[in-house]
This record gives sequence, C-alpha cells and structure tokens, in this order.
Amino acid sequence: MFFIFGIENHPPSNSNTILFDSMKSSRIIGILVSVGLIIGGLSGRLALRGTNSSTALVIVGIIFLAIDIIGAVKDSRQKEEEDTSSYDQSQRPQQFQDYTPPQKVERTDAEWHAYFADILRNRFPQYTVKEHVPVTELTGDVSDVFQLYERRPNQVYKAEWGRPYDFVLYHGDKAVTAVMLGEGHCHSTAVKYLISKMFAKKLNIPYLGFYTQFPNTEDYVVNRIREGLGEA
Repeated sequence: MFFIFGIENHPPSNSNTILFDSMKSSRIIGILVSVGLIIGGLSGRLALRGTNSSTALVIVGIIFLAIDIIGAVKDSRQKEEEDTSSYDQSQRPQQFQDYTPPQKVERTDAEWHAYFADILRNRFPQYTVKEHVPVTELTGDVSDVFQLYERRPNQVYKAEWGRPYDFVLYHGDKAVTAVMLGEGHCHSTAVKYLISKMFAKKLNIPYLGFYTQFPNTEDYVVNRIREGLGEA
C-alpha cells in the first residue's frame, strides 16, 4: 500500500540509506492506515464505499496490512544484504586485519620426526637426545593404577602399553623432558598417548605434546621446550 509523503531534508548521506528510510516511513504509514481501517470496520462506524459493509472494510484492511508487513520484511532484508555486500574490509578492527590463520604444513610422520630431531640437536646441544624411547625405559616393567578418563574409574595400565616417546631429553643420566608428536586430538584422547603422558607425570618429567596438523615453527617449538625445561 503506497502513499505520497514528504521527505525531510537530511544531511549528506548514503543514497541507499535515504531510500530505505523513505520506504520504511511509507510502510509505517501504510500499516497505521490499515490498522485504522480494521478498527473502523470492527467498530461499525466505517464501511467500505460501494458496499456499505463494515466487514468488507475489515477484510480490505487486513489485506493491506499483510501487504505492508510483507513489504517491510523484504525491505529490511534487502537493506541487510546491501550493507553486507558494501561492507569495507578496511573498517575491521586492526587486530583482525593483521591476523592470518596458520597454514597447515604437509609433512609425513617421518619428515616431522626429522624436523624435530634437527631442532632438538641444534638448539639444545647441552642435552642428550634419544629417539623412540619406550615408556618402560623410564619406568621399568611396571603396572600402575590411575584414571585416564573422567567418566571411567581407576584401571590398571601397564607401562609397556604406552606409545614410545618420540624424543626424550637427558641431562646426564636423568630424563628431563619427553616430546611426543601426533595429530588430531591424540594427546588428550588416544589411550596409548594418555598412558605415556600419565607415566611421565608420575615420574615428574614434563610431557610436551605437539600436534602435527599445525605449523610448529622452529621458534614455537624451541620456546615450548624451554618452558618445559624451566629455561624460559
């Protein structure tokens, strides 16, 4: 339902915004008139010209009201789409403009192992680095009782069931840090990883799990290991 109306003088603005405001005013006026027709018809004081029927006036008012409401919804959606399409990326906060999601590095398990081996030997020459260390080398052939999952009771786990540590750093004869590589959520869900992690905890050896689906830059790896060694 359309009506002739005047537009007040506005300061310079986006033409789409002015047009939307005008359409919004038109819809509001149309809705008010439609409501007035319905109320007048229901009161019996007004009737549709040519029919002398108040009921007909109510029906016409309802039709016009529905048309105006649907139109208002469409106008609002169109405005949202225009705002989205015209959004200037430069208006984003600076911290989001500067953020670049980390890129996944494609390496095989063997390549990841070689990558970490080079970092450990080149950046931590003061430590002896051993590879593929069985849990039993640190604990002996033992079993222990502990809880791996919150919803499961304590169970008996053997050290030999744990996944071998990819690397163990030694200071003299003492193991000082265990490094484990894996992907997905293995460090927090896979039983073999959790057994190795729990026995390291019982031996007071820092367990450092690295997820190979992430870049693991050299600086990041070095800083985490230094924190584990208490050097940070």
